[in-house]
Parts: sequence; structure tokens; C-alpha cells
Amino acid sequence: MKKIVKYFIAPLVIIICAIVGTYYYSPGTVIKLLTGYAKWKGGIDTHSIQVDKHKWPYLEAGSKNNETIVFLHGFGSRKEFWIAMMDHFGKAYHVVAPDLPGFAENKIVDGVEYTILDQVKRLDKFLSDNDVSKFHLIGSSMGGYISLYYAIMHQEKLLSLALMNSAGVISPKQSYYEKYLIETNENLLIPEDVDGFKKFIDLVYYVPPKMSDNFAAYFAEVRKKRLKEEKLLFQGMLKSLEVPIEPMLSAIKTKTLIMWGDKDRILDVSSVQIFEKRIKNHQTVIFKDIGHIPIMEAPEKTNKAYKKFLDSL
Repeated sequence: MKKIVKYFIAPLVIIICAIVGTYYYSPGTVIKLLTGYAKWKGGIDTHSIQVDKHKWPYLEAGSKNNETIVFLHGFGSRKEFWIAMMDHFGKAYHVVAPDLPGFAENKIVDGVEYTILDQVKRLDKFLSDNDVSKFHLIGSSMGGYISLYYAIMHQEKLLSLALMNSAGVISPKQSYYEKYLIETNENLLIPEDVDGFKKFIDLVYYVPPKMSDNFAAYFAEVRKKRLKEEKLLFQGMLKSLEVPIEPMLSAIKTKTLIMWGDKDRILDVSSVQIFEKRIKNHQTVIFKDIGHIPIMEAPEKTNKAYKKFLDSL
């Protein structure tokens, strides 16, 4: 009995204590382990390439012999946002998802402008240096804004365009986020503490995921360290909005998928009618009871909608 306790039960107790301790006291380690597993499961590799002043980290999966899909994340996000879709589509496509300049591991560079048009130029150079010349483009929120301008400026390179709760246009109906910003001058997209991060999660999800206080504190600290950078990047996006994109949208001839969560509190779903009116060659999918990030709240529905669109091309 003593041998059983010594060689089996005792080590098991130690392992369980280590797992519990890691979960509660080292959320960053847990997240890295889970992300690493998800990438391994999806056959997703991490690479980086120096393009002018920025070093671009990016995720990549699938055979380069297949058509390429390029994924662009939103404000305050990162390349790992797309792992679920990359896992799903990497079997039939070559998939690429970068950290956009100034975000996550693609470090901000002093003295550099970060307007949407500047990001479009950098994206085109990144893709060119990676020998990606013809591809499907999908962008979420700010990534959709960049995708719109890319489609206007370089649509000869696009096989298709997909917009997921895209930024860029002035919605007919003001969103909760916009009203809150005007009334309080608090930007919920740039949380400054744990309370702010919890508000941020409540904002982006229609049904927020359950999150323990230690994980909320970890994510809040990560965002807090980037406070200066995110404020600068947000100003670059606001500067871009000074030039309305709406009159230019009719120039997009690329077949386009418009996806939106009908409970989006950041970019109101009424924005869809602007895109539908201006982009003639489009399909629209509205996800019921879903917020700003459908791929996180409804990954199966999102993947199904995007696959149906790609199959229709």
C-alpha cells in the first residue's frame, strides 16, 4: 500500500496541484499551452519576416499549392484570433494570418503613421515579399476596414473579399459603444484596468464567456502595458475616418461576403445596409444573437457561412 501511495498517488497529487497552481497563479502559461496545442492540432506554424521597418510575425498553414486566404484581425487583437478558422480552412487552402503593424508582436515604430491607408500599403508589401499575389481576403472589424481599402486599391489581386463586422462606415444607427464614448469619454476598446477589461468583454460578446478574476487580471495587465501604443493606433484609425470611404465602395467589383452579428454593440448592424447598397456583388449573412466577433461566439456557423461563400465562387 505504501508503494502505491509513493509511486502512483503521490505523483498524481503533485501533478494535480501543479495544474491547479498554474491555472490560478500563471494564466499566461495556461494560455500559451492552450494556444500551442491549438496550433499543433491545426498544423499551424509561426514565422516572421522583416518588411521595411516592421518585423511581421504571422501564422501559416496548408499547402502553398492551394489558393491562399489572408486573415486580418481587428483593433487590439492579434493573429491568434484566427486559429479556429485557420484550423478549419487550412486543409483545403493555404492560410496566412499576420499581426498587423503596431499590434501584438508586430511592434510599433517611433515616427511612423498608422492610418488605415498606411496599413494597406504595408500589408501589400508584406504579401508581395511572401510571394502571395492572388488570394481571398477576410477582415474583422478594423481588419475589415483595411480589407475594404485593399479591395479598392488592389482588387486585381483578390479572389474574394469577406467582411466580418467591418469598421469603416458611419452606421445609420449609433451603437452602444459610440453613445457611451460620447457620454463618458471612456473608450471601452482600450481598457486601462481590470474593471475596464470586464466592460470590454461585455461589449464585444453578446453572451460573454465566464472568466475567473485571475484571467481577467492577466488580460487587463497585458492591455495596460500597451496603453500608449493602442491610443496612438486608435488615433490613426480616427484620422482615417476623416475621409469617408462610402463613396469609394462602389469601386469594389470583387465578390464580397458581408457577415455580421445582429447584437453587435460596437459597430451597429445597420452598417450592413451601407455595404449592401454600395457593393453590388455581395452576399450577406446575419448571425442571430451574436455580438462583434462571430468567429469567437459562433465558430461553426461562421466557418459554415464562409465555406458556403467560397464554394459559390
